[in-house]
Amino acid sequence: MKRILHFFFPWMIKSKSSTVKYAFPLFFGIATLLGASALLSETDTYIILEADNEEVIAGQNFAIDVYVVAQVPINAVDIRVALPVSQVKMLGVDTGESVITLWTKQPYFENGTVYFSGGTYRKGFVGKHKIGTINGQALTSGLAHVGVTYADLYAGDGTGDKVTVTSAGEDKTELKIAREDGTFLPSASLEGTAQFGIVGDIDGDGKVSLKDLSAFMNAWQTKSANHDFDGDNKMTFRDFGIILSKFFFQ
Repeated sequence: MKRILHFFFPWMIKSKSSTVKYAFPLFFGIATLLGASALLSETDTYIILEADNEEVIAGQNFAIDVYVVAQVPINAVDIRVALPVSQVKMLGVDTGESVITLWTKQPYFENGTVYFSGGTYRKGFVGKHKIGTINGQALTSGLAHVGVTYADLYAGDGTGDKVTVTSAGEDKTELKIAREDGTFLPSASLEGTAQFGIVGDIDGDGKVSLKDLSAFMNAWQTKSANHDFDGDNKMTFRDFGIILSKFFFQ
């Protein structure tokens, strides 16, 4: 933490007393932000995409699990997941472990999008449950971005009301596809897409470091970039809380 204080707030280290004077409010502020982030994760309903392997070779198969994390009973879903058809080939959808027991239409793939639409006989599920698994094959080397483009979830309390879906920054994933010889494209060709890998990893070095925090703070002050981690298409205090959480607890 002292490194962070020195890095971002050099004016705070004129003396030991001034450091102590300002450090406690800073710690308290960060703790508040992290506490708020944890509170959101405990009360929000959101979608998670989990790839079985984020690094694959061209020609290799992969699987992406689609989950709903529900804090209130959910008994019907309508979810759409987009895949880059120029980089991956769709092989099918596996619903053998799905919490959904009644499909309005069996999950299908059309125009680059996988459609999941169905419900359950139960009053609704709560917690983390699998909706389905997307099976595909890597085609061309590079970064393939997969993400949820549409999601309607409905309450299982008899009202049929929609449940608010909050983006937790996990409703998208990235497949890093290597050439057939196992090598990857030069890193220069991946510029501008690092934020879709490890959430908060702005410089693409595989971790969230002081350099990423510095880049985030600079973009915040100058509005030179939009480091959006929660999927709301804007840079907010929630994004700040997310990158701090990743830095301290990765």
